[in-house]
This record gives sequence, structure tokens and C-alpha cells, in this order.
Amino acid sequence: MRDPVKITSRHNPGLRRFRLALEGRNRGAVLLEGVKLVGEALEGALRPLEALVSPVLPSRPGGAELLERLLALPRPFRVLEAPERVFDGLSGVERSQGVLLLVERKTWEEEELLGEGRGKTFLLVLCGVQDPGNVGALVRSARAAGATGALLLPGTADPLKPKALRASAGQALSFPFLRMESDARALDFLRSRGIPLVGAHAEGGLSFREAPWRRPLALALGAEGAGLPVEIREAARRLVSIPMKGGVESLNLAVAGALLLFEAARGEGE
Repeated sequence: MRDPVKITSRHNPGLRRFRLALEGRNRGAVLLEGVKLVGEALEGALRPLEALVSPVLPSRPGGAELLERLLALPRPFRVLEAPERVFDGLSGVERSQGVLLLVERKTWEEEELLGEGRGKTFLLVLCGVQDPGNVGALVRSARAAGATGALLLPGTADPLKPKALRASAGQALSFPFLRMESDARALDFLRSRGIPLVGAHAEGGLSFREAPWRRPLALALGAEGAGLPVEIREAARRLVSIPMKGGVESLNLAVAGALLLFEAARGEGE
């Protein structure tokens, strides 16, 4: 088992790939942080590229064992070690666990979003959802509700950015999704595969409890505040709303999306 490569300066060129990934500018790599998420990534099908650790890692629960696993990976994979003052500049959390891992970004084929049974396709369609936290939470809910994949329309945050990954509890790493270059392209994708579109609308739609949820199905959620784009709203087979009481006008998007996703999941056998 080899030793990590020591880095002392935050300007060291060895940190460039980590910095680009943190900023979302390293398109070929995804930045993972934390003992649990990095450990799960090593057990999955993702290809590890490089790790950065700080001296605090062995003191974290499970940290010493994780460090041994990282140092045992074959070359060209390498482990860099930086003091906390350098490491903290690349961490996305207030109290770091002392480990970052770059893994190769996985890309998905269109057919992988459809699931094993074509009549059971259940897609989440995100229309300009800008908050990475909301995107991550919605991916996590979609996975838990049995969705088979997601379409990301223009303006939607990357589910593999660090904040979104934390919100999805790492689920975005193995949840099939495609980024659509336009709303029209997304609609073509759905029409060509015979997948009806249901849109979530703030008010005026059919109550989500009364709506018929049958698969195949694509559930579209609009941007925070702006709602669904006109083209998506007009193309939907139906619009559904969540009735509000107590003078509340709306719910957080991630909360509303979770309610709709799990209600839609009830139509699995219809």
C-alpha cells in the first residue's frame, strides 16, 4: 500500500481537477464528498479517478478503513493529501469529513430511462428547476417512488453537482437522466415513445388525489416560482394541483414534487 502524495499549497496544479469539479466545470468528472458517499462509490460501478484527503480523515467514523481502501486502488489512481487549510477551500460543507473523490461521470442512453417494462415507464420531467437542493431532493423522491428516470429541461441544475448530490443522498449517481436541449425536444421524446405527460400546476388543475395515474407516465414539475413553461403546459394530457388549506398558497417544490410522485406511484398496476 503506497503513501498519499503530499500537497501543501492551495495553488498546487494537482488540485485543478477538484476545483473545476466543485465549480461544475469538469464535465467528465463528478466530485463526491464524505465517508459514506465515497465508500458507496467505491462499491459501485463508477470509475474512481483521484482522491483528496486531509489529516482528519482517519479520525472520522470509518475514515481509517476508507483511507486504506483508497490507497490500495491500482495506479493511475492516486491519493493526494492536503492540510485542512487547503482542503477546506475545496469542501462544500462547513465541517468536512476529510475526503473528496473524483469519479468518472456516467452517461445514460435514452432507452435506459424507460425501465424494463415499456408499459411501466415513469419519468420525472424537471422544467428549469434551478436550485440544486431541490433537484437532488426530487431525484431522491423519484427514486424512492419507483420512477424509471428523469428528463432535465433547459435551466435545470445538474443533479451531480455537490449540493444536489448531498440532497439526493447519492441517488443521482445511479438514477438515469437525460438533459434535453429544448422543451420541444423533450416533447418529441415523449410523443415518440407514447408516454403521456401530466403537468403540476399551482391551481386550477384536477386534484392530485382524484387524478387517474396510469403508466406509462411523465410528471412535469416547473421552476420555483415560474411554474411550467407554456409549451409544456399546453402539451400535457392533464394538469394536476395540490389543494391548499389554512391560507397557504404553495409548498416548497421538493415537498410538492414528493407528494405528486408518490401519488403517481399508486397507478403502477393500473
